[in-house]
Amino acid sequence: MKQPDLSSLLRELHRATGFRISIHDRDGKELASCPEEPLRFCRLLHASAEAEERCRMSDDAAFRAADRERGLVVYRCPFGLWEAVCPICRYDVPIGYLMMGQVLGETEAELHAALEAASVLLGQSDSSLSAAVGQIPRVGEPMLRTYANIMSVFAGYITLSNILRPKTRDLPETVLSYLSEHYRERITLERLCGEFLCSRTHLLSSFKKKYGCSVSDKLNELRLAEAEKLITGTNRPVKSIAFDCGFRDAGYFSKVYRKAFGLTPVEARAGKSSTGGGGETS
Repeated sequence: MKQPDLSSLLRELHRATGFRISIHDRDGKELASCPEEPLRFCRLLHASAEAEERCRMSDDAAFRAADRERGLVVYRCPFGLWEAVCPICRYDVPIGYLMMGQVLGETEAELHAALEAASVLLGQSDSSLSAAVGQIPRVGEPMLRTYANIMSVFAGYITLSNILRPKTRDLPETVLSYLSEHYRERITLERLCGEFLCSRTHLLSSFKKKYGCSVSDKLNELRLAEAEKLITGTNRPVKSIAFDCGFRDAGYFSKVYRKAFGLTPVEARAGKSSTGGGGETS
């Protein structure tokens, strides 16, 4: 059975709980999440530097507590939302964290407390803030604890399966090896960052420095190399070849193929130039 990648695990855990799930590095920096964006309530709060700093300090304290406990920590953020964090270890040393949260309890008191705390800090209580509070997922405390325990099991699986790869000096080579194996699949920067526990900036800059091209350019190169073999060596439909090589749009495939080889896939198969007469193009 194929081992799921980290991005798939985050999606599954989010689907099972309805909570936002995120992966953080050893310094607490968020590297991957599902959904990618925080709750609207949190985005409104983080427009305030003071609110953002309070949340950061609260999370940092939870990370340190998880280190001490070597396990699950459930806590409230400064604005009353429930969150939980569990360390991910390698050789019994924490290398990152799995976090779940941005939810409220089922009582109206918790909802009003969150709204009041945000209103006091932001100095406003408008309809947009009230609507954002109303969108926060709500769950009873027993179920919250159950979901947190499920998250702890996921963190243990990530630890034991060794699918969490901290960024290393050979990150570009590791990413290229991954692309070579998975180029037929849908590959996004978010998937790669989640898979290799690195930021977009670090991934893009280190890859460009190593290979002199972008990740997407290298991915297309791998896909086109395989596509050329199939175009010239088989009679399979062009659209089918495009899809099997990772291209989801036949028109785009034809465009990048011609840019790379000077011929469209149909012309390459027919053994004629793009001018139809074998001459050079201007």
